Amino acid sequence: MTEDRDVSAQPEGEEYDALPEPSPGNGYEVGYKKPPKHTQFQPGRSGNPHGRPKVSKNLADITRQVIDQEIRVVENGKPRLISKFEAYVTQLMNKAIAGSVLAGRELRSLMDQFKIRPEMADDGRLVVVMEE
Repeated sequence: MTEDRDVSAQPEGEEYDALPEPSPGNGYEVGYKKPPKHTQFQPGRSGNPHGRPKVSKNLADITRQVIDQEIRVVENGKPRLISKFEAYVTQLMNKAIAGSVLAGRELRSLMDQFKIRPEMADDGRLVVVMEE
């Protein structure tokens, strides 16, 4: 059997930590779906002040960022900006022309990957064609 206790009757010497009663003067009653005013979001202040956490970058994002970086090169005495990927392909081509078999293989692999093929033009020059 449970005993009904009178909460108002407290033994002497013990303090009772009850919530303060809402004062009738303020016109706001705390209860279900009615939090105390001091705990509600304040106007003009974000509920998430630091924002959403940044997502860590994966290898593909870092690689793309590095490849897209520009570097300054000097061609025919004139400086210009090119991407690191363009510099890589240029160096690869220069080494392949100089006779490097490894550079030639890597260049051919890149051409196959991006569906680039050399083709003879009507005027006898060799041009590069990208397949669709």
